[in-house]
Amino acid sequence: MCGENVEITETFTYLGSVIHRSAGCEPEVKRLLGWAWGVMDSLNDGVWLCRHLCKRTKVRVFRSLVLLVLLYGCETWTLTADLRRRLNSFGTMSLRRILGYHWSDFVSNQRLLMESGMRYVTCIIRERQLRLYGHVARFPEVDPAHRILCARDPSGWRRLRGRPHVSWLRQVHRFCEEMGMGQAAAWRMAIRRPREYRRRVNAATRCQGACPHT
Repeated sequence: MCGENVEITETFTYLGSVIHRSAGCEPEVKRLLGWAWGVMDSLNDGVWLCRHLCKRTKVRVFRSLVLLVLLYGCETWTLTADLRRRLNSFGTMSLRRILGYHWSDFVSNQRLLMESGMRYVTCIIRERQLRLYGHVARFPEVDPAHRILCARDPSGWRRLRGRPHVSWLRQVHRFCEEMGMGQAAAWRMAIRRPREYRRRVNAATRCQGACPHT
């Protein structure tokens, strides 16, 4: 390319995120899950087992330090059912560890989230992705990001046989349907009524134990 040899590789790191040749986010999510578990372990003796800190403070530390590592760049993730399950399991298992619950205590995830004032991790991801969608909608029409989301399939193009792969736009479309509107309606609302759009997003993602499958 331009007279230079370009190495072909499976993955590479760009702006702190792992880019895979499959265009999926599974390697990136698994990498950040490992880092987040490492942060949880490093704070075990000093924070989680500290008797001088209340549960509310421990949850705030979890939000500020652990989730900050886990959700880096989550606005562009395209999640499969398995990745959603792993992310939600990480959140609930971490909260049980922070609040001092054992598996034999039989505390449900709904009670755990209500007690900690937290949401499922996938609910937080969904909120950030919808906010990114609204943010891009307000970009100038000549902006590359705005043009990509507005792009149409070329005339005469036919999709390959088989089940279509999950894409970021299909994921956002499902989120918009949960808000009670289509993707185009959400796009127009984000441009013309950004405050109303943010209110709808907040209402749709305020799910303390309501939708573990999202």
